[in-house]
Amino acid sequence: MEEWVGRQWHRFITRAADGQASTGTVYLADMQRSIGLLFRAGGGGPGVRIAPAGKSRVGGTRGLLQRLAGSGTHAVLGQWQSDVIALPPEIGVFEDAARNRSLYLWLAALAAHLEPTGDWLANQVLATQAALDTFPGLRSRYEELRAAQLAQRPALQRLRGRALEAERAVQAALQGQVTPGITVTHADVAPLWLWLTLPANAAPAPARPPRTQGTEAEDATHQPPAIGDPRRRA
Repeated sequence: MEEWVGRQWHRFITRAADGQASTGTVYLADMQRSIGLLFRAGGGGPGVRIAPAGKSRVGGTRGLLQRLAGSGTHAVLGQWQSDVIALPPEIGVFEDAARNRSLYLWLAALAAHLEPTGDWLANQVLATQAALDTFPGLRSRYEELRAAQLAQRPALQRLRGRALEAERAVQAALQGQVTPGITVTHADVAPLWLWLTLPANAAPAPARPPRTQGTEAEDATHQPPAIGDPRRRA
């Protein structure tokens, strides 16, 4: 009994420490088809797999709960690779399930436009703009996600040194501004759910075929499935 209580307590304190919502969690298995459709519609390679992600090392300051739980050094983030897009098996970052679903769809759109050059910040900013150009219908959802993500970021006044420099550059990049002369990776800052991690020395993505103006039916394939779309539920 004591062992069971210990496991439950550790699970609770870890989820609380990592900021995972207890309600509204959405699962990759339920979103896989919608994610795949959006990724292909955005020009993602047909041979690229959508798979569950493992943990990535992250930076940022650790709170009291995280120190108690022995957590806060790793997080399950979306990961870009040339042949695999690895996404969290579940997303409970926000209390609202609809927003968690939107995050899955956003990561799919971003992944389809990411072209690694070795500059993590610049790559995310460029991919964000390209994804919004392809899917203008995602803009309102993205703005909601960005506002929620910025609200979760560490307060700059509580940081010092390299941590302050990196976080300031990230928050500027979230608003579309790349700070020249600063190199930042996902491992330097607190978890950033709106972006994808890149492996070291990531090879550039295969060139995406240009989108041509076609029929109305063809253009419709480039529109993301709505959250309540019966096709998505099916």
